[in-house]
Amino acid sequence: MYLSNVIDLAEPPVILGVTGGIGSGKSAVSDLLVQRGAALFDADIAGHEVLSYEEAKAALTARWGAVVVGNDGNLCRSTIGEIVFSDPGELRFLESVSHPVIHRMLLQSITDARATRCLTALVIDAALLLEKTWNESCDLVVFVDCEEDMRWQRCESRNWSREQFLAREAAQLPVESKQERCDVVIDNTGSLEELSDQVNNFWNVLEQVHA
Repeated sequence: MYLSNVIDLAEPPVILGVTGGIGSGKSAVSDLLVQRGAALFDADIAGHEVLSYEEAKAALTARWGAVVVGNDGNLCRSTIGEIVFSDPGELRFLESVSHPVIHRMLLQSITDARATRCLTALVIDAALLLEKTWNESCDLVVFVDCEEDMRWQRCESRNWSREQFLAREAAQLPVESKQERCDVVIDNTGSLEELSDQVNNFWNVLEQVHA
């Protein structure tokens, strides 16, 4: 782990954005921070929630038809994924429906966190944190670093195809560009124990600053 030379730590709770490449281990880092006392806003979970809203279902079925509705009557995320990651225009449409709602949820989480005086940090786990400029609402941004081969292996273990991995990677900023724009880098090429040690060191820094 290393910190950028100049970090402006706000009053607690610190709003921590967590980002990185596909399969880098963003959720693992976020979970470790939560174990140490942070609150969490998970943009992926928020996105799932948005797809349960009737307004979103109406907009997406009007665009793509009943093919995106599963047997249970809910939107089928895997089918939607196949559509949007094979066509950038369809991805932009999905984001136009879901991302404004996710952003409002994110901002509300920050408001709620800042009303909690005893909270050290709120973690914003969002793959598109930088792409959607949600980092502007953060005090610090953490980049989870991991080499591509290892990231691909993790995605393959989730039954992703190589084409799916590359398509989703292409829909995001290059990992090098992401890293350059972050304040904190955590290396996730080692063991879970090594990752935990780095997160623990970072958490201790936050607690010492606000002691």
